[in-house]
Amino acid sequence: MKIQEILSQLKFFKNSRLPRKALQAAIEQKEEITPYLLEILQDAIDDTQKYVNSRTLMWQTYAVFLLAQFREPKAYPLIIELLSKPDDIPFALFGDSVTEDMGRIIASVCHDDLSLIKKLIEDEDINEYVRSTCLRVLISLYVEGELEREKIIEYLQSLFQHKLSRENHFIWAALVDTCNDFYATCLLGEIRKAFDENLLEEGVIDLDYVEETFKRSEDEVLSELYTGSIYSFPTDTIAELQQWASFKTIETRPEKLAQAAKIGRNDPCPCGSGKKYKKCCLI
Repeated sequence: MKIQEILSQLKFFKNSRLPRKALQAAIEQKEEITPYLLEILQDAIDDTQKYVNSRTLMWQTYAVFLLAQFREPKAYPLIIELLSKPDDIPFALFGDSVTEDMGRIIASVCHDDLSLIKKLIEDEDINEYVRSTCLRVLISLYVEGELEREKIIEYLQSLFQHKLSRENHFIWAALVDTCNDFYATCLLGEIRKAFDENLLEEGVIDLDYVEETFKRSEDEVLSELYTGSIYSFPTDTIAELQQWASFKTIETRPEKLAQAAKIGRNDPCPCGSGKKYKKCCLI
């Protein structure tokens, strides 16, 4: 399959079908198609409104997954710029991938350069869910062995102490949730202080839940980071996307979603994504 034919088949969302052949051809022609995938992201930056207004443009999503699979470093600043767009534009561009997959995607292409990630986390003008997603990047890098745990905890501590404005905001709940998942027991004092100052939105995560997590063993909690593909780099675009509900018929979509009220935050999500419920359909 020629490059232009691949791009044509990837451009739009059609008939709820995953363009497997085009994606496989793109993967097989990695070197040839990478510049075109980067051009798609640049086009989304230059003409964002075209993508926002369209209900069917899809190739920007395929592009970020493929470039993540390729671990293409040139994609890093482009993805960050797209996620820096104001308001809900990142969701108009990438849908739920912003919260479900973008942390792993960014981690796979940043190659030890945390500067742009930290800038998004600390920028109060950035969409709150984008900032939360960037916190997950740190854990992905730890899971993949590219960032030491001590450096992550040091940075999380700096967020508590002076890098975030002390106002009630979703980023504080995301920060505490990250500490909870990462078993950052040394930051329990900072976490309690954040709750005392009423910095966290109600209903997202509570102090009792964190304290119960910290009563468990470190090995037990950290081992959960390796469950499924919650934090691992995307390595198989086709396998990733074929799990999406939008690419499944009604008959094949899991019926267990009706039982959501009975699902624990740390239980596997019934949609079959391999993620924890709190990191998937609970969002």
